[in-house]
This record gives sequence, C-alpha cells and structure tokens, in this order.
Amino acid sequence: MSGNPSHQRLITMLLLILATLVTAPVTTQAAPEDEITNLKSRLSQVENELGVIKQLQVSIQNFQALGTSRSNANNNKQQLSGSTCPSDVQHVYFFACYTKTVVGAMDPIRYDNVFVNVGDSYKAATGIFTCPTSGVYQFFFGINFGRGSMTNVWLVQDGKRIIINHSDLPGLTSLNQQVLLLKAKKGSQIWVIQEKGNSWSAPEYPAITFGGVLLHATDDI
Repeated sequence: MSGNPSHQRLITMLLLILATLVTAPVTTQAAPEDEITNLKSRLSQVENELGVIKQLQVSIQNFQALGTSRSNANNNKQQLSGSTCPSDVQHVYFFACYTKTVVGAMDPIRYDNVFVNVGDSYKAATGIFTCPTSGVYQFFFGINFGRGSMTNVWLVQDGKRIIINHSDLPGLTSLNQQVLLLKAKKGSQIWVIQEKGNSWSAPEYPAITFGGVLLHATDDI
C-alpha cells in the first residue's frame, strides 16, 4: 500500500492539515483578554462621565449660592433703606393730559388722555392718583392759561391744597409748569383742581397735563 501513489497523496494531505491545525493561533483564548480590555475602557469612560456630572453639580451649587447671596443683599439693602415694599411696586409713574378747555372751577380735572401708567395707580375716570406705597414722589402739572382772566390751579393731596399754579394775563396766553417733591403714605390720593379762571387745551394741541413718579419707597413717612 505504501507504494500506491493515491495513498501517498492522501497521507501527505492529512499531514499538511494536521500541521496547519498545530501551528494555527488559538483565537478563542484571546477573547477574554479583549473583553477585559473593553470593560476597562468602558469603566474609564463612565468614570470620566461621572467626573463631568460632579463638576456640573458643583457649578449648579455655586450658582444657587450666588443667587441666594444676591437675594440676601437686596433684602439687606431694602432694610437699610427702610423699604419693605416688593420691587415690582417700586416702579410707578404716569403721565396724562386733558384735551378740552376748562372754564371756571373743575374739581378734579379728569385727565382723559393717558400716555403712560406703569403701576396702574392713576385712574382717568376720576382724575385721581392713589399712591400704591409710602414714599417720596415727584409730581408735575402744566396749564396753558387763557386770555383775560385770573386762573388758579392747585395740586391737592387728600383734600389739602399743596401748591398753586397761578396766572393773571389780560390779553395773552402762557404755558406754566409746576414741579414738586412730596412725601405720601400708601393710599394717599393726589389730584389737580382748577379753582377759577380759564385754561385752554384741545385734542390736537394737549396743553393741560399731569404726571408723577415714585422716587423712593419707604415706610418712614
């Protein structure tokens, strides 16, 4: 049988296959090492992600602390200034005009054309401004006095006449403006009256005006 060429070729092929199996690398033994390497890589990524999360948590805590510090500073500032009013109440101002001529007495003058009314403390239906908080206010009122009559216009606080705008012009007109600073308590009412005389205004030429602004809110009035 050993001299049969077919048998010799078969034996040679078997030897070659066996040699290949013996010398071939065993890949299955490397798989666990690769898996361990992959797990270590994932663990490193998770640790990095946890580090980023911790940094974000620290940043959030710092921002919260900063916000608390600013809030406390604002509260301290209000306490030092004597104001316990909310910040939104402190923004109060208005400006309005009356668009008709006033002849004789009018109490109050109902300024019907409202340009701005932040805080909604002026009411056009009544002509009265009601102070939403105690504090120092600035008010102003302007009058275009008519010809040939003595005219007295007053700013009134809670029924008391405070300051007058007066004119006595025989044949001319004059636009006069009064400005004042006034302490007022919460709920105090301010309005303007014409005691006597003649004041001119028109829708296209508004000349009778009234306005005010809260300068400083305080309970010390």
